[in-house]
Amino acid sequence: MSDAETLPYPDGPTRPISPMAELDAFLSPRYRMVRQIGRGAMGTVVLATDTTLDRPVAIKLSQPGVNIDRQEREARTLAQVASPYVVSVYDFQRLNEHDGCVIMQYVEGEDLDVLRTRPGAVECHRVQTWMSQVAAGMSATEKARIVHRDLKPANILIDAEGDAHVTDFGLAYSPQFAQLTMAGDLLGTPLYIAPEQIDDIRSVDTRTDIYSFGATFYHVITGEPPFRSESVWDLLLKHKIEPLEPPISRNPRVPQHLNDCIERCLAKRPIDRFQSFSEVRESLQAGSEVDAWRRIDAAAAPHQQHYQAIRTSLLDFTAFEGGSSVDFPLNRRQRLTIVCRDLANEDTEAIVSSDDGHLSMGGGVSWAIGQAAGNEFIQEARRYTPVRQGRVVVTSARNLRARYVFHGITIGVADGRIIRPTRDIVAEIVDACIYQAETLCVRSIAFPLLGSGSGGLARDIALDTIFDVLLHRLLHQPSGLEEVRIVLHRNSS
Repeated sequence: MSDAETLPYPDGPTRPISPMAELDAFLSPRYRMVRQIGRGAMGTVVLATDTTLDRPVAIKLSQPGVNIDRQEREARTLAQVASPYVVSVYDFQRLNEHDGCVIMQYVEGEDLDVLRTRPGAVECHRVQTWMSQVAAGMSATEKARIVHRDLKPANILIDAEGDAHVTDFGLAYSPQFAQLTMAGDLLGTPLYIAPEQIDDIRSVDTRTDIYSFGATFYHVITGEPPFRSESVWDLLLKHKIEPLEPPISRNPRVPQHLNDCIERCLAKRPIDRFQSFSEVRESLQAGSEVDAWRRIDAAAAPHQQHYQAIRTSLLDFTAFEGGSSVDFPLNRRQRLTIVCRDLANEDTEAIVSSDDGHLSMGGGVSWAIGQAAGNEFIQEARRYTPVRQGRVVVTSARNLRARYVFHGITIGVADGRIIRPTRDIVAEIVDACIYQAETLCVRSIAFPLLGSGSGGLARDIALDTIFDVLLHRLLHQPSGLEEVRIVLHRNSS
């Protein structure tokens, strides 16, 4: 683009858009322009020298149409963020009534979008270090009540020492300048955008950035984004409804604890993600010693402590000697119980099955339920196939003692590949079952170890997940459910 070209202001006048010449005219002699180093939808970035302090700086000139008052408030807010892992804001200058520029720290290095394509540059231990540093930087912005809204590989710079720095807060949101958010703001980058951000760019919080953080490092560590599509709208839909393929399945070298951390960041529902970047960093620093999905919750803590104390005896069935059950009274009305017996014979109003998208009932708990309920039950269920992974189909229970069977689809198929269940899939199915229970005025329900058995989810992981999800949903969401059971079985799950 030549120096002579112009861009219109919203109210008619035009300005030249040669950033080097324009900035030099306004900011000389304090700043000496060196070269243009970047240009995007929200502005142009120029490398310059601060002649007074004798240091390099990056100067960002906004594109025409960006509200200058909003830009100044953003700069003022970001200047309060003190972290070695967030690019620092040094100054803001009003060039005229329409234009402003932000003077920032210059980081010499490459962004992750470039670095991830270089053979041998991305190793798991390096990714974990970068994740920890970015989480520390984002924790500082979180304390300043700033939501980045556009975390992605291109907005994370890696300097010559190998340290990560978060940059480009052009789409940032904060209550301090919320009223100046432009109606035409971009909503983020589709490859990394959180499901809730798709619906409303203002209904976001730290957990929105945590999703984009997870999507960013999923891409970096596996070489592929979480979801792909040639259509933007199809891609956005995948973020909202398509199950995530675990990072470790695309890159077997990914350590399990790192896989679990990224998976939890990418949970569909914000409530199931880490609730802060400090939690993310603590999980990364703890490594394999702590379950990345374990939540810190004062209301749930006594029940979690009880569960952890008896967890081994639940898994080896010694807790059920003599036919006893393990009770977790949640309040005067609700009770969560773990029992060991035949799920198909439970006397709850609804029982939950665990099956594939074709409701084949070929093994485990779904086979046992199908056999007990009878052929008409099987035929009724298969009328609804195929069913998407993570969803629930409701049928009558036929010959069972229950009124309904909620068929949870734990196993999916994509591009001819079997997609095994993840913890997030289990959480989605639990949520869907609770929704159906509310719709049908069901007061009692029994769950198996969803996703274990032929689904391939380890029994201990399945039990941990379903207990944790049920505990938090019952404690924190209004529900008509009174009796909720997790049913273990010695021979099948």
